[in-house]
Amino acid sequence: MKENLTSMGFVVTAEVVKEYKAILYGRYKINPTPCEITGICTMDDGTYVIADYTDLQITRLDGNLAVGDHIKVSGHPFSVCSVGPKEVATFLYGINKIQFISVGQCMELKTEFNVGSSAVGVSYDATQDSLFVCHSNQVSIYTKSGVLLRTYEKNENGDRLFTLARQLALNVSNHSMFVTDENGKLTALSKDGKVIWTFSDSELRRPWGLCVLPGDIILASGIGSNNVLQIDKDGRKIGELLGASEKLAFLYALAFDRKHSRLLIGSSSNEIHVYILSKK
Repeated sequence: MKENLTSMGFVVTAEVVKEYKAILYGRYKINPTPCEITGICTMDDGTYVIADYTDLQITRLDGNLAVGDHIKVSGHPFSVCSVGPKEVATFLYGINKIQFISVGQCMELKTEFNVGSSAVGVSYDATQDSLFVCHSNQVSIYTKSGVLLRTYEKNENGDRLFTLARQLALNVSNHSMFVTDENGKLTALSKDGKVIWTFSDSELRRPWGLCVLPGDIILASGIGSNNVLQIDKDGRKIGELLGASEKLAFLYALAFDRKHSRLLIGSSSNEIHVYILSKK
């Protein structure tokens, strides 16, 4: 339509996407010694739950980001997602299981199921009541009881979609999903597994963490480039949100707190880094 209108003499301007800016809100120590914080999720009650890969534990932070209680798990938790008001799910590296944990009055291990092979990211789709799990070269969808529903492995031409799928973020507003691949790509897929677009950029090395902001802007972190890029809904780079000057190392986890417009970052550190986001 834009091309047709232009050929008829109309001036059509591109949609202006406002860039986000980030201001450091604070650094919050969650462990006395260095650890790898590989997952963060926000809960409906204003608390946060994090995956501490190094110490094999899931930790809860209160609304002020102070460490509350924690629970030990039987493998290295590589990610964590909310699956209800009082429950989270995590993938346990080393034993290849999805573990459900109650985060009510106290933290308690609940059910679990085996996924058969190594994975990293786990995300929950409330509309389908299902889990999306990033295996090495595919994304698998499971029921909460562990029944495999389908996999996204190849495109329409029969080529593999992923080399090393790491994290996945869902955009419920347009029924799409985004997957980071450690080979340097970020892929947007429809819910039926069709590729919408693929993004790669020399500024983003070893893409890993993901989250979706209001306005359908995607944030992706690079654990090889130690930065966070902003990408629009059509797969175009908007700019770098956080760069080398922040001195963040191995940015594994990104989580956005919509209520407070906060970006929480988990990395190879003993702290959660929190930024306030606003439009420029």
